[in-house]
Formats: sequence, C-alpha cells, structure tokens
Amino acid sequence: MMAFTRLSGYVRFFHPSDSVVTANWHLFLANGLRVVESATTPDSLTRALRTLFAGVAPTMRIDRVGTPPHSPVPAAAGNAVAFWAHRGVSLATSVYKEQTLYSSTRVIAASVAAGQPASTLLGKAFPDPNRPERIDLGAGVAAVMPVALRVAMPAVPEARRLAPKTFSSCVSSADDRFTRLAAVAELWMVMEHFYPYWDVVDTDWWATMRSGLLAASRDKSASDFTVTLQRMVATLHDGHGGLSHNARPRPWASYGVVLRVVEGDVMVTRVMDTARTDVRRGDVVLEIDGRPSSTVLAEQTSLESSATPQFAEYLALLNLMWGFPGDTRTVRVRSAESPAAPVRTVTLRAREMTSVRDTPDDLRPEKVAELAPGVLYVHLGKISDAEFVALLPRLQRASGLVFDLRGYPSFDTRLLLPRLSDSTITSARFELPVRSLPGTDAVTFQNSPWILTPIRPRLRAKVAFLTDGRAISYAESTMGIVEAYKLGEIVGEPTAGTNGNINPFMLPGGFRVTWTGLRVRKHDGSPHHAVGIMPTIPASATKRGVLAGRDEQLEAALAVVRSARRSSGA
Repeated sequence: MMAFTRLSGYVRFFHPSDSVVTANWHLFLANGLRVVESATTPDSLTRALRTLFAGVAPTMRIDRVGTPPHSPVPAAAGNAVAFWAHRGVSLATSVYKEQTLYSSTRVIAASVAAGQPASTLLGKAFPDPNRPERIDLGAGVAAVMPVALRVAMPAVPEARRLAPKTFSSCVSSADDRFTRLAAVAELWMVMEHFYPYWDVVDTDWWATMRSGLLAASRDKSASDFTVTLQRMVATLHDGHGGLSHNARPRPWASYGVVLRVVEGDVMVTRVMDTARTDVRRGDVVLEIDGRPSSTVLAEQTSLESSATPQFAEYLALLNLMWGFPGDTRTVRVRSAESPAAPVRTVTLRAREMTSVRDTPDDLRPEKVAELAPGVLYVHLGKISDAEFVALLPRLQRASGLVFDLRGYPSFDTRLLLPRLSDSTITSARFELPVRSLPGTDAVTFQNSPWILTPIRPRLRAKVAFLTDGRAISYAESTMGIVEAYKLGEIVGEPTAGTNGNINPFMLPGGFRVTWTGLRVRKHDGSPHHAVGIMPTIPASATKRGVLAGRDEQLEAALAVVRSARRSSGA
C-alpha cells in the first residue's frame, strides 16, 4: 500500500497524460489500495502496479529492483513538450472557491533544447522528455516515469482513460475501509510534494504514512478515523493544519470559562457568567472529567497541528472548553491562593454560541480605551477599518499607543503600519513554491511581499504592541513588519510561528483539510515557521496577577509608553 501511495503521488502531479487530468483520483486510490493489499511479494506487487497504472501512465515502467526493465510502451512523437507547472498546487477535489494564488497547469509548449528557459510559469527550464524520474517505491519495486512527454502541437495526444465500471464497488463514506485508506493516501501525497516547510519541520512523513494506513485499516467508524487524520495533520507541525468533516458540524458551544497555563498549572483566568457556575477566576484545574488536567491537556495537544508549543497549548485549552449545546464537563478545582484551599467539584454545561467570535477570551479593556492621560489602547482584534479611520485624530494627538494583537486582527493593519514609518516598508518574504519536477531541489520560490509607502501624518507617539502565542498568520505578517523595522516595542510572548496562505482541499470520505501552501521567511531570509516573532519585552501572567484580576502584559506595555513620556519630559 505504501508503494502504491508513493507512486500515485508521482503520477498524479508529475505525469502529464490526458488520463491523469481526467481521472477520478479518489476512486482510483480506493480501488488501487483494494488491489495492492493482496500483493504479498515484489513480483505480485509489480504486476498489480503495472495493471493499475497502465491507463494513466502508459509510458511508465515498473519493475523489481535490480532486474532489467520490461519493454516500454513507445512514447508519442511530436514537436511540443507536455509537462506540469505547479504554483503551489491546485486540487480538483476542492469544493471551495478556487484559491486564485495557487494553480496546477498541464503546459503544452513548443519544443526547445533541454535546459533553455521554459516560461514564467516555471522560472526554470523545460523538463526533459529524455530524463525520466527514477522512483524507489520500497518493497523491492522501482519505477521509471517520464515527467515530460513529446506531443503534437497544439493538440493533446489521445490517452487511455480509466473505465468507470472499475470503481463500481467504491463508496464515499469514511465508514468504508478503503475510503479511509484512500484519504490517508491523498493527504500523504499532497503534503509529500507540496508542503513548503519540510526543511524546518522534523517529521518522518514516510513513517506517518505507515502509521496512518495501519490505523485507518483498523478504525471501526468515521469518528475513529477522524482522530487518525488529526494525528497525521498534527505531525505537519503547521499552525494552519486543520481537519473538519462535511457531515459533522463544529461544536458551537462553550463551557463559559477561559483556561491558560500559568506557572505550570492549568488555571481559570476568566469566568463569563459567575452566576451560573461555582468556578472562579484564579482556580487551578486539578482534574477534567475524572483525569488529571495535565494528562488531558497532553492528549489534546497531541491532536493539534502547531509549529510551536505555545500555539498548540492555546488550541488544546480552547478545544477542551468547546462542546455541543447541553454537553457537560466535570472539573475539580481549588483556589491558587493556597495549596490548602478546599478542592471543589463543579459541573460545567456548554452553552450555544452564534459564531466563533463569541468564544470566551481574556478580559481586556474596551476596544478603544484611554489607559492613562494621553495613552490610548486599541484592541486590533475588535476594531473595524472604519472605526480605525475615525480614530486617527485621537491617535495623532496621543503621547503613547498600545496596540493589542494577542490574537487575530479584525481590520486591515496596512492602514496602521505605514503611519508608523517615514520610509517605505515591506512585509516578510511571501514565497510561492513553483515546480514542474518532484524533489526539494527542483522547487523555486517567487517572492511577492507587501510594499507599503508612508502615509501622512505619521503617528509620533511611543508605541507598544502586545502579542503572544495566539497571534498567527495575518497577525504575524503585521508583527513581522513591526519586528523588522522596529516600529514599536513588542511586549508579551512569542507568536504562533505560522504564516502563509492556506490551501484547503477535500479528502475521500468528506474530510476538509487546511494547511499552509505558501512559504514565509523573515526579512533577513531566516525561518519564520516554528519561530514566530519574539517579544522585545517578555511579559507573562502570574498566579498572583490572575487572582487579582490584573492584565500583567498590558501593565508592562503601559509602563513602556509611560516611561518614554517621562524620559522625554512629558
């Protein structure tokens, strides 16, 4: 099965035949895995693979390792070359609005000498029809596959198509074993060839395929299989990595409390409605549903895809406090004031939310607040574009500004950043992977950064940005500019360490996968992924501060801008 999965990825994304374009790959994978499961020797596997791929890659040779290749099918002659040009990857299985950033195009181009420039689609050279890809499939079997075909210009040559009747026994429910196996294969081969962060992520992706196929073959239901896929996605260490199912709605209900890890303990930092629960701010959570909270948190964290521990912890605690309306969760808590405080058992009940924006969060000031005379606070996760523009006169008069980006921005931060600089500034490197050949050495990257020219009048106040592990993606695009150009002090904790446009697609069985399809590097070319933005002034919550209802990170930011006022004689 692993050999079939590996070969399917090469053929689907790099063999430019008609049938590759028109094949139903979900069905092809499910049928192929059914066939190769009974292949127990290199000879039987070779025969099975030849039969399965004859219709989609007729010029590919498959043989036992160390034996002479069988007679190849004659390649078509012509005055043009057909090959794949991938900008990221665009998957025909997506049921969502096409991601305009990404594309996968089978190019038919006039033939030129090998090595000459191909086109702006590639930025490299034409793949050479005379240099096929040699693929070690494991299990004693190897393949030789052309990555470019000579064809007539402009017509595309005829190719054998897969017969629909071949797949009549396949179903699309994840309760079906071979549908589950096909989903594992699809997820593995997309990431194998197009995930842009293999150079900084320490994952044995081949071993992940092995464990995924084994678990999928043993899972008893779609629910069991969801956990299998979650574990696979988690090994990507991608903060955008996510999994959902089209028949399983998200649990839009909350238990009404906010949990954070404070000084090593799971702690309640906010209670949304104290009249409906006996849990209080400052309680340490000892157990969740009869199990140690540290154990429950570790298990949930293992299912979260994240590039950094701080974002994984945030996701895990968030998901532990989500459920379906009416669900209950029992916690054992005691106050952090004293280890001798009595332990209390409390039952929490999930209450429906209208949207994800209703998710309980830490208590913060109003989205615009005057923290001290002349010092304005702006919650960048709550304010709108129009509200920000209307606020500009007050921002221009302020002597100190605190921008709170502990989370995701709700407005276009490009309205703010150019007002903090006297010269043109750019974002980090937003790099689109471009390839026509497999292998990490065959990919190039096209950089398309933001270019922001100054906007007058410039905001002259002392500036501090609040951030932490909840800041991801667009928030990190913003904070990366702040970091590179020193537009203000960065107060708090490291960000999530994941940036770049997502590229969602569908798996067999109705699962939707999200992942990062664009590579982002810092201004100096160093990795952003799994690093994030570091604070210039570290600040974290303490148990004493939580018990007192203080926002110690906000206090640190306020001290920064107020000290600047004092030093300037304000």
